[in-house]
Amino acid sequence: MLVVGVHIAESRTIRRTQIEDIRLILNRFLQQFPILYSPRNNSQSVHSIHYVAASVLEYGSLSNYSTFNFENILGLITSTVHSTRRHACEIHNNLKLLRLGLIEFDRPSFNNNLKHFINTCQSTKRPVVSFLMNENQMVHFRQEDVNKAMLNELQHLLRQQDIKLFKICYIFTNRFTIIRYRSSGQKDDSCLLFLLGGQPCIGFKQNIIQVRRVELLLRICKVNIKDQLCLNFNNTKLSCPNIFYGDIAMHNSNVFIKAEAIIEKIIYVYNKQLKCYVFSRIPNLCESS
Repeated sequence: MLVVGVHIAESRTIRRTQIEDIRLILNRFLQQFPILYSPRNNSQSVHSIHYVAASVLEYGSLSNYSTFNFENILGLITSTVHSTRRHACEIHNNLKLLRLGLIEFDRPSFNNNLKHFINTCQSTKRPVVSFLMNENQMVHFRQEDVNKAMLNELQHLLRQQDIKLFKICYIFTNRFTIIRYRSSGQKDDSCLLFLLGGQPCIGFKQNIIQVRRVELLLRICKVNIKDQLCLNFNNTKLSCPNIFYGDIAMHNSNVFIKAEAIIEKIIYVYNKQLKCYVFSRIPNLCESS
């Protein structure tokens, strides 16, 4: 209940009818809390959950006023203060330098190569694709796929001989992999949300294709979405807008898309009990609890 309530409250778009859903779900959670975790743990911070629905009604998504972003920036600033008795003065100077640096960074005359390097170094969340840069500048290919049979098949399908296959590509700082790729300590980045005929779809990347040495083309295996995560109580069915259940048919639902059709990456796991995939869309691209 807490997870679904916060998922809705942190979503990028929230309908007015969903505010009542948030209130119902989180009030039920508060009623159950002392039974599940004992009255001793029923603290003021738990009580604050009672006001989430009212906050969303008044101010919109929780990410609009999340303190996580503030804490991150505060940690960055305070970590620059070393061996001084004038902490306030040094923090003020650091904030001033940060402000001046951001102003300079946004000037049209700022060096493009340096701007790209800084963007690569930073770890903050960004939109998956920017349409302001051409594809040659934003796409980088890694680890060539030497599957000859697959290459021949795609050359025949695309009627194009000048193609190469890769296991990994980067669009700016966003990493994408094919579904067969695995690396130690890392999950694959093969699942994504994309537009097909103007409609959002979920799918797995089967092939990352470099056409004529510059253009990016992706072969996607579409997912068959069967259901959405729902809670049922008081004869009411409340759905979580970001969690889906589905499966894939590897040979019957392949489509080709370009980079501009990508919306964002999707988190997924395979649920052995339900015998299907569970797909999760991150509620927002700003700050999430």
